[in-house]
Amino acid sequence: FLQNARAITDVANLYQIGDETIKHSNGDQINFNNRDVSHRETVFKIILPANTEQQFYLELSSDGETINVPLDLYSGVNFFLSNYRQQLFLGLFYGVLLLAGLVYLFFYGSLKRKSFLYYGLYVFSIALMQASLDGFIHQYFLPNESYFNSRMVLVSALLSNLFLLKYCEYFLNIKKNLKGFQRIYNVVYIVLIVLFAMIFINAKTLELTYPFSNLNGLISLLLILTTVFTMRFKKIKIDPYFSFGILFLVVGLLGFVMNNLGLLPSNFYTLNSSKFGSGLEVVFLSLSMTNLIKRL
Repeated sequence: FLQNARAITDVANLYQIGDETIKHSNGDQINFNNRDVSHRETVFKIILPANTEQQFYLELSSDGETINVPLDLYSGVNFFLSNYRQQLFLGLFYGVLLLAGLVYLFFYGSLKRKSFLYYGLYVFSIALMQASLDGFIHQYFLPNESYFNSRMVLVSALLSNLFLLKYCEYFLNIKKNLKGFQRIYNVVYIVLIVLFAMIFINAKTLELTYPFSNLNGLISLLLILTTVFTMRFKKIKIDPYFSFGILFLVVGLLGFVMNNLGLLPSNFYTLNSSKFGSGLEVVFLSLSMTNLIKRL
């Protein structure tokens, strides 16, 4: 089994040339049942005839997302073991997100504080984005080569950006503590609305949305960090768990982005750094929310 390219790569075809040419089809823009291997990742099953020379050519294309081309070759047993080892990690990650999201939406139902609402929605949007990146959305929810499947990563990324900013705005009480910062938050909200519209205008604007959404996400993180530092400078009390949560998110996303840019090698930790960062962030932000409940 050859595993290569990210799960969200639109087209990933492998051409095997020997006595005859065999085309192995993959990517998230074909029906999931037509994949070369029914697996959430981009995987090809290769049969090597004895005493023959084989040539392989890869065809990869995307509508704007980063294309990574790892070449991981597994025997049948090792491929099974590799997937088996991922089950506990992925189960813990998505389990923590779903549990935290549900719990704080229940708290919103009782306490009617908007910080609980936006935090729950943020956690669910993070789960949706990671499930899209991991190929679970295409495998279980949108198995056809659908219009929405190709845009789900961007939609969930922009939603998570929006809900994180709204959560920070209400949790840190920006309108009361830092009135000048409220205008900056409003400007970022407008940018997010524009980016969301660009996803659905045409193929060119869709392609441009990828780098702009990454840039806007970076600006949003810098805005949150600046907000935290400014409040600390003004000696406005901030829950320490909140600060730790944002720190883990920044470190995790930096590792993910640097791996995409080729500045860090591809391994289990760099490929999943955003999961480590998001998971730890959710844990620490949840602890900060329990302190808020105690104060209430």
